[in-house]
Amino acid sequence: MYNFRLVLYVWVLGIIGILVINSAADGFAAKQLIGFVGGSIVMIIFSLIDYNYIAKFEWFLYSINIGMLIAVKLFGISVNGARRWFSLGPFGTFQPSELSKVIMLIIFAHLISEQKEKINSLATILRIGILYVIPMFLVAWEPDLSTTMVFAFLFCTLMFVGGISYKIIGAILGAALPLGGILIWYIQQPGQILLHDYQLNRVLSFLNPSDYLLTTYNQQYNSIMAIGSGMLTGKGLDNNTITSVKGGNFISEPQTDFIFAVVGEELGFIGSCVVIGLILLIVIECLRIAKESIFTGTNNFVSDTITDSRLNEYFGFVQDEVDRILEDAGAEEHSESVKKWYDGYHFGNFDVYCPWDVMNYILELQHNSKAKPASYWKNTSDNAIIRSFIDYAGSNITKKLETLLSGGAIIQHIDENLTYDYLHSSEENLWSILYLTGYLTRARDQNYNGELPEGTVALVIPNEEIREIFETTVKKWFADSAKIWNRSRLFEAVWSGNAEIITEEMAKLLRKTISYHDYKEDFYHTFLAGIFTGAGYTVDSNKEHGEGRSDVVIYDDTNGRVAIFEAKYSKTSDRMEMDCDRAIDQINDRMYADEYADEYETVLCYGIAFYKKRCRVKKK
Repeated sequence: MYNFRLVLYVWVLGIIGILVINSAADGFAAKQLIGFVGGSIVMIIFSLIDYNYIAKFEWFLYSINIGMLIAVKLFGISVNGARRWFSLGPFGTFQPSELSKVIMLIIFAHLISEQKEKINSLATILRIGILYVIPMFLVAWEPDLSTTMVFAFLFCTLMFVGGISYKIIGAILGAALPLGGILIWYIQQPGQILLHDYQLNRVLSFLNPSDYLLTTYNQQYNSIMAIGSGMLTGKGLDNNTITSVKGGNFISEPQTDFIFAVVGEELGFIGSCVVIGLILLIVIECLRIAKESIFTGTNNFVSDTITDSRLNEYFGFVQDEVDRILEDAGAEEHSESVKKWYDGYHFGNFDVYCPWDVMNYILELQHNSKAKPASYWKNTSDNAIIRSFIDYAGSNITKKLETLLSGGAIIQHIDENLTYDYLHSSEENLWSILYLTGYLTRARDQNYNGELPEGTVALVIPNEEIREIFETTVKKWFADSAKIWNRSRLFEAVWSGNAEIITEEMAKLLRKTISYHDYKEDFYHTFLAGIFTGAGYTVDSNKEHGEGRSDVVIYDDTNGRVAIFEAKYSKTSDRMEMDCDRAIDQINDRMYADEYADEYETVLCYGIAFYKKRCRVKKK
């Protein structure tokens, strides 16, 4: 529904502005009227266009904004030493920096919204900051100190609303406050070069008004006196008495920044309150529109959630329903595998199956009675949530993931009112999202006997399908992440035969990975292959040669080198040395290196023993 109230408030305030400007100075009312009519037309047109559609042209608008600010400096008219305006002939002047405020607000509100998940990264802050500083610098170059300060305040507000961390805000304030003090001290020194004389006088008159009563501060002082002289009802519009702002010429340009002095003098306290009240009403209406655009007008539904609901049994299939489905399909013998793969969601007092998976598996069984359970749910999305979750992971999150993958439970606070926009705003939000989207579920009371702190939930992986999703995602994450780690020292050690450095570097990489005990040899095999994949080497896994299969073979064809790795999983740390020797013996006994002797100049063989996130490397 169109907000006619907002339009009305703007028009009333605009009409008052025309009347007051006409009273303040001759020859400006007509220009103000033209601006009012033209501005009203533009306002109505743009109010009918979706903000998101306008925001699509953010880079075009940004370019236009930069172009205008450069052009006004080069070709604009100069007034009192500043080039801020384009001449429009009989229609008056146009100040690009005023339009720039609106453009900057649209562009950067949209840009910050798109980067919300990364808003606290240094790269994102620097990128947004640089883009913002360019037009702000051009405004300061005009020069226009007051608009520059508005730009700076607007940027701070946008970043705050965009969700920048309080830690970053605190760090900035901690640096800005002493720097601000140094700046204030510096501009008061003879020969300072940061501010023009008139700008400096304005700042100093604000800091030391008593020293500038007869010069710069005089206008501010006279403005206060004029407002006070209007008393309750004012002296009336078009007042030309010698003691008035207009008649006495106490303020040099009353139709500009000091227009409120005219309002106070000629409309009095009542008129001033009306003007301020209209501005307040405009702000309130804008805030109300913003709130409605976020939450819509449809509110106050009764919400039943998976944590606390009267309808828990309806969030999926309960056991009786699955039994009947399997019976009707003639697939009762698959009940255990169905339970293992698709059950496990615990809502309230009920255990439920994922309906999508159950029905897809039953459909598959109709065509193939020997079909194995598969991850049907995984195919409904790309599981980007888990990937982004893992990419975000710090050491604490990594440990919790390992606990979950090993079959354990983690204790977390859950917020059921989250959206994807807040996914990365805190660690707790990450776990809440995984719980709300079905990647995790509450542990049954009989499966978790510990005492839970108030407001927390014990979370577990619900079933084999979700476990497989986590495992495959984790493995892919490591394979991708290994490619960007700096492995040059490790590679040099491999080709130089330095087993100690190989041990050291691999241990570092192991500590960066996500693993758990069930991975065993499979995990470490993937780990070894992932290190060298994408680094310019050819990698063979389970290469058949000699009298067996080696775990991983690395080829450096350019330099005629090959490295053979045989890995062992140690059950205890004390066995790592012995298992390294067993791996070397296996390489020797099964003659893994023999087939490379004629083709490669250098053949290096390594035995590796792994225990959790530790390793030991020996060279043959």
